[in-house]
Amino acid sequence: MTLSVRERIGAAAWVLIAGYFVAEAVVLAAMPTAYNAATGSISSLGEIHCTGDICSPLNDLMNWSFVVTGILVAVGAFGLNTLLPASTLRNFVLALLAVTAISCTATGFVTIDTNESLHQLVAIPTFIARNAALALLILPIYRRWPTIGVLTATACVTGTLGMLAILTTDLPFGVVERIALYPFSLWAVVVGVAAFVRSTSARPVTPVRQPTAPE
Repeated sequence: MTLSVRERIGAAAWVLIAGYFVAEAVVLAAMPTAYNAATGSISSLGEIHCTGDICSPLNDLMNWSFVVTGILVAVGAFGLNTLLPASTLRNFVLALLAVTAISCTATGFVTIDTNESLHQLVAIPTFIARNAALALLILPIYRRWPTIGVLTATACVTGTLGMLAILTTDLPFGVVERIALYPFSLWAVVVGVAAFVRSTSARPVTPVRQPTAPE
């Protein structure tokens, strides 16, 4: 499999989503001990004001990581969509990934402490859209790329269970929120890396020599 320039840009964008996890880790390290990642929401890391004992000293880093991640999701989806056959299904997947990207980006501009209702309104779609996109991608990816197809199914099931846990259980919110969101992001990074690996390991086809007539 040889990647076009467009596909390489898309793959690189999804690989760069890994930077989100670095950003969150840095912000978490700077948070006061009052914040507990197991129970605290990811959105709290982006609060620009202090809420009780919780202040996020690196809220700008967290919020810009939301914005940039949304942009990277969109660029990756646009660049790599050609790896799927043109169909109504592909259009649905692109629409869901667009919703994922817009929702993620908007979350960085509307922090939970400035307008909680609006923040929830713009943040909720990414939970649903990203896992729905994974569900639609399982079969077409499995047919072409079985290992990544299995990974796609695993990410979809894990993310969906995380969403259901948010709605139906009293498990620590920080844990189930990350279970709902992280699988898609990790999947995108792996897909980006795998696309590059398959591209670089593809062997060029040696032309078959045609027999020549004796002179």
